[in-house]
Amino acid sequence: MNPATDFTIITPAYFSHKFLEGFLESVYIQQGNTKFKLFLGIDSCKKTLIEAKKLKSKYPFLSCFFFLKRHGPFPIRNTLAYLATSEYLTFFDSDDIMLPHFMAATKLNTHKADMLVYQRRNYYDRRKVKYGPYTTFVPPIMGSKDFTHGTFTIKKETFTEKMGGFRDWKCHADLEFGKRLKKLGLKKKALKDSVFLFRRKHPDSITQTPETSYSSDLRRKYKRMPTVAEKIKPKMAEYVKVS
Repeated sequence: MNPATDFTIITPAYFSHKFLEGFLESVYIQQGNTKFKLFLGIDSCKKTLIEAKKLKSKYPFLSCFFFLKRHGPFPIRNTLAYLATSEYLTFFDSDDIMLPHFMAATKLNTHKADMLVYQRRNYYDRRKVKYGPYTTFVPPIMGSKDFTHGTFTIKKETFTEKMGGFRDWKCHADLEFGKRLKKLGLKKKALKDSVFLFRRKHPDSITQTPETSYSSDLRRKYKRMPTVAEKIKPKMAEYVKVS
C-alpha cells in the first residue's frame, strides 16, 4: 500500500482567538510535505470568528465554518468529517502546534494501521519567537511526553462507514472512539517520535472547565459506560460557511 497523499485536517475551535495564528502557522509550514486542506469549525464564538476572518487570506488551505449554536468539539468534528472529500482525516486541536515534520511523519505511516495516534510534548505559553513567515507565540518544549487520544489520523471511509464517528458527548468521546475501534477489530499505531506540542492547561480547555474536566461527574459517567462494538449514527450540526 502506498503512503497517503490526500488529507483534511479537522479542527474545532472555541474561544481560540489567542491561539489561532500560532496553530495556523504551524500548519502553513507543513506545505510541501503532502496535499491537505484544513476545515476549521468555529463553535459559536464570535471572537474566534473575527480572528479567523482576519487570518483567512494568509492561508489558502483554510476553509472556515461557523456553527450557530454551541455544540462542543465532537459534533463539529463529525460534521466536518462528513463534508471532507479527502482519503484521510487528521483530527487536531486549535490550541496546539504541529512540529515541522508532523504531516511528513503522518504521510509515511498512515497506511500501517487503521488509526494513527501521536506522541505529544506538553507545554505552556512562555515567550515570543519567530515561527514561519509571520511572528507568532510559540513556547519552548516543556514537560513530559505522552500519547494523545483526540489527535489522530484515520481513513475517511473507516471513520464514516465503519465507526460512524464520535458519540455526541461533551467530553470523553475521543477515548470512547479509540476503545470502540479496538472492539471492532481495527488496528491502532502510535508514533514513537513527538510530532506536536500540546497546550496542557488554559481556562477554556475542555479538560479544565468544571463540567468536562478530568474530575467532573459527567466525564466519570461517560467512563463508566460500557464500550459497544458498533457503528453509530451521529447528528450533524448546523453551520454557515465563512467566505
